[in-house]
Amino acid sequence: MSMQTKKWLLAAVAAASMAAAGTASAIELTGSLDPTVVPPLGTVGLDVLALSFTPGDYVVSIVGPASPSLFADPSNTFVNYTSSMGMGSLYTYFYSGLSGTYKLSLLGTAGADYKVSVFGTGTVSVVPEPESLALALGGLGVLGLLGRRRLSNASAQG
Repeated sequence: MSMQTKKWLLAAVAAASMAAAGTASAIELTGSLDPTVVPPLGTVGLDVLALSFTPGDYVVSIVGPASPSLFADPSNTFVNYTSSMGMGSLYTYFYSGLSGTYKLSLLGTAGADYKVSVFGTGTVSVVPEPESLALALGGLGVLGLLGRRRLSNASAQG
């Protein structure tokens, strides 16, 4: 059996075990680690994902060269996983009794790609970053200005 097949088999077993435990939900996120200067380490890759969980048990699987840490938000308290397993570049972490908003911090080589999958007996969702909301509102504002400009040009011509 190839290494790729083993990785997907491991992820499928984790997902199936969570699905058997009750109503399951899942999300999948991909990205790359942003270059960040961390004084004792130098330049590393870092990405922080904000996730919201309803009460339940969850499996977090990460494909890629990224080491994860889960922190309660806003207290930044580290959350220990119940158990974990890894094979090659696939690592799976089991968390029991998560509820609320958490930050999933991924640390590794700058520019490295990753894929995060979260399966759970509760519901998990991504919390939008403030920058994303600001960008969306800015875009709506620009569209409003363009629409207003077109209306004033049309009334001036007609």
